[in-house]
Amino acid sequence: MNSFACFLEILLEGEDIHKLLKAIREDIGIDVAWKDMRTGAVFCSGAPLFCERATTYPLKELMRLYAFQEVRLSCQLLGYLLLNTSPSSEKTKEENLVNSLAAIQLIYRQTILQEKMESEYRNNFVQDLLYNRIVHQEELINRARTFHWQLDGGVICLIIALSRKYIGKKDLATHDFWELSCVRIRAFFPQSIFSQEAHSIVFLLSYNPDANDLRHFHYRLREVLGALRKDIQDRYAVEIIAAVGDCRKSPLFAHKSYQEARQALMILESSPGKEKEKIVFWNQLGGLRLLATMANTDAATDFCRQTLAPIIQDHGKNGELLQTLLCIEENSGNLQKVAHILALHYNTVKYRAAKIWELLNIDPANSEERFNLSLALRIYRLQEHS
Repeated sequence: MNSFACFLEILLEGEDIHKLLKAIREDIGIDVAWKDMRTGAVFCSGAPLFCERATTYPLKELMRLYAFQEVRLSCQLLGYLLLNTSPSSEKTKEENLVNSLAAIQLIYRQTILQEKMESEYRNNFVQDLLYNRIVHQEELINRARTFHWQLDGGVICLIIALSRKYIGKKDLATHDFWELSCVRIRAFFPQSIFSQEAHSIVFLLSYNPDANDLRHFHYRLREVLGALRKDIQDRYAVEIIAAVGDCRKSPLFAHKSYQEARQALMILESSPGKEKEKIVFWNQLGGLRLLATMANTDAATDFCRQTLAPIIQDHGKNGELLQTLLCIEENSGNLQKVAHILALHYNTVKYRAAKIWELLNIDPANSEERFNLSLALRIYRLQEHS
């Protein structure tokens, strides 16, 4: 095993990956390249052809052509050390590269610790804005200065969330799609600040209403989010959804835009007509905004319970009649379509529908009674997703 001494001087001088790669190449006698998975950057030390391939070829192709070693720090994937030799070469076994891999880990350790401290401070700052714990302009300016955040206009809240059907999957902890989201959003909206939550990430996007047209801003944001959704789906086989609150004239009112974005997200997840959109803007939701605002009030809860009580009490939240009723509502009363979706015989659905109308004491031909039922079901869905 080679000595670690050849790396010490470089590590003590500072975080210079170029010098470190040169030392690794001299130590093991093989051209090397480093693929940083945190930033996507590639650094090389060696022959021009190898360096050109390392910077232009896809990672999968490079891993097929060359030997490589995966480098992690506390389970976090830092990147791949590529070596200009065949994958079967004896020289590239991990025991021959222990010092090289340790040197790469050390050069990243301090950076990661610093980033963690900054991340915690930033998250606290954004959370304080989202929950209206900052009320004085002076405090806002002093804390924002740390992040070089410009406070010359309004703010719009964006929430990017993991689709509910993927929450709870064990392998999600290994994915870094949240980091990809940050990189992509900040590339197009550099004056943004963010906070990561359990299954979502919240951005506060700076917006100057005097200098920008809101429709153009929304159009641009929709394009960026659409490309991000596709990229994450292709790379990680998971799906994200997004909701955008309305513009507020000052970051001191960011909590209002945040509440709107959360309610928009709730509508997106609970409304049958919205499931294909995946990206929703609060100011484009029409009357659904009013429904979302009042869905969790005592009056709405009482109305929902009184209207649906016979089915919920007698058959439970997962009862077949309730599920059938929800499907009937989602498909505008088309029983043939409901039978197809639920994989039931048409007569079975027809029987269930008659039972539902009997239990709820509703005449399906009465437009006012249909409206009340539809409203109660919408409130029920919103409350289930809140």
